[in-house]
Amino acid sequence: MTRPKSKKRTQRRSGQQGRVPEQPAASLFRRKVVRIGLLGLIVVAVGGAVWVATRSDRTQSVNRVSADDSEPRKPAQGKPGLAPKTLDELLALTPEQLAKVDIARANLLCAEGLPGAEKIDIEHALDQLDDWARRVRFETDRHLYRFQRNPAEYENSEAYFRVLWVSSMLQLDFGVHYNLERVRDVDFTRSQDLFIHGMIDSDNGGTCVSMPVMYIAVGRRLGYPLRLVTTKAHLFFRWDGPVERINFEGSGRGLNTYPDDYYKSWPMKSTDAEVKRNRFLISYSPAEELAVFLSTRGHCLLENGRAKEALAAYTAACKLAPDDPVCQAFKRRAEGALRGRTVAGTRPPRFPEPPMVYGRPSSGRRPDPLAELRRIEAINAQNRRITEGQTRPPTPYGAQSPSPYGPRPSTPYGPQPGSPPPVHPDTPQPYRPPMPGIPPR
Repeated sequence: MTRPKSKKRTQRRSGQQGRVPEQPAASLFRRKVVRIGLLGLIVVAVGGAVWVATRSDRTQSVNRVSADDSEPRKPAQGKPGLAPKTLDELLALTPEQLAKVDIARANLLCAEGLPGAEKIDIEHALDQLDDWARRVRFETDRHLYRFQRNPAEYENSEAYFRVLWVSSMLQLDFGVHYNLERVRDVDFTRSQDLFIHGMIDSDNGGTCVSMPVMYIAVGRRLGYPLRLVTTKAHLFFRWDGPVERINFEGSGRGLNTYPDDYYKSWPMKSTDAEVKRNRFLISYSPAEELAVFLSTRGHCLLENGRAKEALAAYTAACKLAPDDPVCQAFKRRAEGALRGRTVAGTRPPRFPEPPMVYGRPSSGRRPDPLAELRRIEAINAQNRRITEGQTRPPTPYGAQSPSPYGPRPSTPYGPQPGSPPPVHPDTPQPYRPPMPGIPPR
């Protein structure tokens, strides 16, 4: 009987010992699946770790972008040293450095130490202006579609639209207004009427010396190219950009735009020679703006019998604006006061008593200066109707070519489209605002 060969002996003889036997295809497929799955898990784990590590950085970046998007543009502050804390630090800066200082800070520093500025808090005031600018920016962007839908409603000018919202919100929402007591009685002894702190957390109000500065301070926080401009006995502000150049009159309630020629006859007449010699109707640089604030400080000091301090303020103004002959006249006046040639209480020559341009007197009696204010407010009522979504009444001028100033009457004293009948200044009647629901200030 033949003994069967063992499997091991057979493999050894055939040379197949140690060879791995072939496995089924299904087993190989399962192994590949497991390997791919493990590789996928490793990739997911590594990706998750990277995502967790960078999540906080991305969140902070998004938050920074959102914060920058919601915050209004502020003036370039540069290094911390360019945010001076005192007037002496401000005056130590060069003209190039002054361009990096907030105009509101410069204005408030010039008010320190004056009567009526004993409780001034500059940092709080600047925070208040930042908050106002943030709210103005939000409302302007929210209503920008109005201009894009119908530019003709806003003088075909986006600059006009944006400044209109600045003016309307400052006056209607934040209580900025003109101090009516100063219409009849020009008084330079009170700093509240001359600097912007009189309109921040205060019911005092401002004047043409301070209200344009307030609009510029808020507008520059929004990135608007606003500049201070002077004329005889008056200040206003201007949008002075590469595309548009518009004069804005914001001393009353509401907003008006007038060409340069208007300010040659209002509030006081000035010849072309006077305009050129006194540097009227030009857009001031930051150094020249500071010179105006220092001159205003000098007026307040001189009116309060502090002639030596007034001379120091005028001298600093002359250094900043050496080509301005008006500053030199102020300085000579203070020098004369120190030598006993004048007495405290006289008005500075640049800001005399309001001239007789506010009415059309039919008798020898003095016209009421509030008549011009009522006329201006009648015009401003149209601007308020625009911001409230109402339609401007049709004008009798017909089709006009696009202009930053829009259609204007031949004389600033003529009737305005949609305005109520003018009131004769000799007619006694109480003052009432042109828009219902707005209490008189």
